[in-house]
Amino acid sequence: MAYEIRMLFDQVYSELGKGLVKQNGQNVVVYWGAPDVNLLASPQGCPIEVGVQVAAPFENAGALISSTTPAGTAATSAHFGPYDQMGKAYDAIYKWCADNERRPAGPFWEVYGDWDDDPARVRTDVYCLLA
Repeated sequence: MAYEIRMLFDQVYSELGKGLVKQNGQNVVVYWGAPDVNLLASPQGCPIEVGVQVAAPFENAGALISSTTPAGTAATSAHFGPYDQMGKAYDAIYKWCADNERRPAGPFWEVYGDWDDDPARVRTDVYCLLA
């Protein structure tokens, strides 16, 4: 899945390079899967949106579509380290939900921090919309 996400970001940045929309934030992936599906191990995968934060909504421009992350109360976990170890952040969210009698509502999203050559300094914030 990581390879596919990278390819989708390449497409987004190719469109942004045309100057139709000004990006001013971090990369984001929204996973629109069901709350009881392990996104990291699901053989059927789940629908995703790949994008970049912008200052304000915009009229769809070329292949770029204005979208937002889910609205509402969310649980979050900050992951520091390689992307292939982000399952720990999801585990922490599920544990927090169980400990606090909360239920995931379905969408998860990841906001990727600035790149660093030291994998331990790479930050990804993981969010889960709560029911």
